[in-house]
Amino acid sequence: MKKLYLLLVAMLYSVGSLTAQVMTQTFSSIPSTWVQSNSCSSTSTNASWKLTTSNPGYGASGYTDNTGGTGSYAMWVDGSSPYPCDVSITTDSIDVSTLTSPSLEFYWFKNNTSTSYVGNNTLTVEVFDGQTYHPVWSGSSDSAGWRKVQVDISCISTPNDIALRLTVSKFNGTASFYNDIVVDDIKVQELPTGFSNCAAPTAIAVGTVSGGSATATVSLGCNSSATTTVIYGLAGFNPSSTGSSTATVSNGTATLSSLASSSTYDAYAVTSCGTSSYS
Repeated sequence: MKKLYLLLVAMLYSVGSLTAQVMTQTFSSIPSTWVQSNSCSSTSTNASWKLTTSNPGYGASGYTDNTGGTGSYAMWVDGSSPYPCDVSITTDSIDVSTLTSPSLEFYWFKNNTSTSYVGNNTLTVEVFDGQTYHPVWSGSSDSAGWRKVQVDISCISTPNDIALRLTVSKFNGTASFYNDIVVDDIKVQELPTGFSNCAAPTAIAVGTVSGGSATATVSLGCNSSATTTVIYGLAGFNPSSTGSSTATVSNGTATLSSLASSSTYDAYAVTSCGTSSYS
């Protein structure tokens, strides 16, 4: 069976004037109406989102607030056991009926400086439209600072109300322990003027290999007009290394060629935002 990975590291910046907002959360506390859940049936505090009044550790030490206001904090998930475990939190209902083009903005921090396992823990954000959870963003890269994410969610056929679900996926002790993830300053607002249309892809799937090739199907980011490429190689390869095999996505598909028989591959969908910026 092929292992498929989706590289979703979207940092899309906006410029312009004040933007209409219908939800802003700077975390003086975690709202009591938000629902916590986990996939490992654990009652441990490490299997829930916590306020940064308890300080994240290792590479995330000291990253307790992006807002900068008195009494504001952030929320975070501890990379400690239990493993494996998906740790989720779902907001209460958010009324977007006044927005023409809804968008999501938040800041996140993740920087594993203690092990050689780059990536590992993953943050995923989904939008609930009343019936289905739609994945709109996911990230697993490391960076020594807060990162701003903006996501156009206007492609989702939303009712008047939506909800957000944020999930940290922890995999095992070796890879996850040193990898706390912090989130702050969540906003649902009108799509800002000047918003980049270089949106990260939201899903990738690869069909059956036939004659040394296979078709990758990629769900492109909302209203993205940038070039999306599938980078692929034998399982465990570094997608940032030179010489990797690539295939350009056209109309949502790409052909992966020269595949060796009885081999396992990793595939990454990457959108190019410029000469040195990717999502």
